[in-house]
Amino acid sequence: GCDASILLNGNGTEENERNHPANFGLRDEAIQAIEDIRAIIRVQCPRVVSCADILVIAAREAVRQFGGPDFDVPLGRKDNTKFDIDSPDNLPVPFERTDGVFTSDQDLASNPKTKEIVNRFASNQNEFFNKFANAFVKVSQLDVLTGNQGEIRKSCFAPNNKKKSNVASVVEEVVGIATNM
Repeated sequence: GCDASILLNGNGTEENERNHPANFGLRDEAIQAIEDIRAIIRVQCPRVVSCADILVIAAREAVRQFGGPDFDVPLGRKDNTKFDIDSPDNLPVPFERTDGVFTSDQDLASNPKTKEIVNRFASNQNEFFNKFANAFVKVSQLDVLTGNQGEIRKSCFAPNNKKKSNVASVVEEVVGIATNM
């Protein structure tokens, strides 16, 4: 989600968020598109833009492309180095018809306390888009990793390898010695 953990591949022995039933609608092409965008951006500004930022910008652009509002999203997120296989269990469950309508949506339309708001949004697209954009930004900021939390991944599909190999350490040391000669 907001920390791009959904992009992480499992290591072969563990599950990943993409394989959770709540995420079966995600297309491999969409996941790959995020990695392709990251690869292009990395050439221009290496280790600056996170997969999490690319993901939230892509989601915002999808909303805009389908006629939704255009709005700014805060940037500066870090990518998580692990995923939580249980977090999708906290999402609302769609109707048995699986047409994407949440029970809560129908409840809002029929509840006397919220029916007026639903009708107002249905008749005033600008007001709905404004509230939608504000809610999108708020949700995209939930549990955001910043500072020393997380990292900016070299690949959206795997955490960075924190350990240097012996060869890399030797090369680094030799380069340092040669530079000081």
